[in-house]
Amino acid sequence: LLEPALIHFSPIDLAYEAIFGGEVDPEDPRAPQGAVLDGSYTLDGRPNPPAAGHENDEQHDPTSDREWIMARLDELSPVDTDTYYSLTGRFETLELILSLLAHRRVAEGKGPRAFAIDDYLEALARH
Repeated sequence: LLEPALIHFSPIDLAYEAIFGGEVDPEDPRAPQGAVLDGSYTLDGRPNPPAAGHENDEQHDPTSDREWIMARLDELSPVDTDTYYSLTGRFETLELILSLLAHRRVAEGKGPRAFAIDDYLEALARH
């Protein structure tokens, strides 16, 4: 759970994917027993609220952070599978997502926001 953006993920699942070099097949005998692994970054799927005092601003983009980030990542050059699933590749992707979201907030005239555990409990209940 991160504080400057509503993003949650499982570092353990990311590590398993790095070891396996991709998504882990639950039928693989080397896979851990129990829950299916999820190596994704889950971002806020709620509509993007306008900045205070800009509720009627036509420039406001209501696209959720999840949709907005997916669009930004789709604009980038692809990386090979080994790079993507490496721990370094996943960390760099996380850094990039946080940087992009920070730039989005600044461009919208919003200050930083600190997300707390209650924000995550609400998001996880919806997930």
